[in-house]
Amino acid sequence: MIAHYTIHAEPVMLSNQWSVKMDSDYRPTYNAQPTQKLPVITNTESDRLSFMHWGVIPDMARKKSVSPKLLAVDLEELKSKQIHQSNLLKARCLIPMHGYYWDRPIGKKKRSPMYTFLNNHEPLAVAGLWGQFDDFDGNVHFTFKLITQRAPSAYRELGNEIPLVLKNDLQMDWLSSSKSYDDLIARLSLPELPTTGSYAVSPRVLDLACDDENLIKSTNPTDQHGNYTLFD
Repeated sequence: MIAHYTIHAEPVMLSNQWSVKMDSDYRPTYNAQPTQKLPVITNTESDRLSFMHWGVIPDMARKKSVSPKLLAVDLEELKSKQIHQSNLLKARCLIPMHGYYWDRPIGKKKRSPMYTFLNNHEPLAVAGLWGQFDDFDGNVHFTFKLITQRAPSAYRELGNEIPLVLKNDLQMDWLSSSKSYDDLIARLSLPELPTTGSYAVSPRVLDLACDDENLIKSTNPTDQHGNYTLFD
């Protein structure tokens, strides 16, 4: 499962790459986490960077972990469930991302934190869906989730699922209001498989308070407790 990711580009890079107006709320991060407000580009405001909570708002996740179904939806599930098909037509977004963290299983109980970077550490656009809801006080909140795909056999060293990266020439089509359901699915069926690399990183990434460039530095493989492991 993709539970953390990075988006650490300078504002001018994001503005130039996607021709969007920047917001003063933008902060580069090496540890983007569920419930945080993170940058997205939506189909309804494609000329600016918007900020939405990943998965759920913090108040709804104080005493329990966030369900993976709120963070991401698999492409095959997206095609098969009506609720996702409805969202696909009206609420799409691009999620700028440099890379993502995932856990490599070691036996039954241990796992080693890994980092997979995309496109030589340059930001790419991951396809996503967004939504909105009102809380009990009448406040409106916006959330988003990633669209993922099952990793092809050649990419299994990057985890069982990988984010669905859109090619540059498909990104504006993805946000276009004139596309039909079949058009959109066709674009998702042509996913970019960017230049990638994957390596072990420090278990500090599991500390929600840590957010610095040292998190993406390659280290000797360790489990989630910092104990060295034998795999390479």
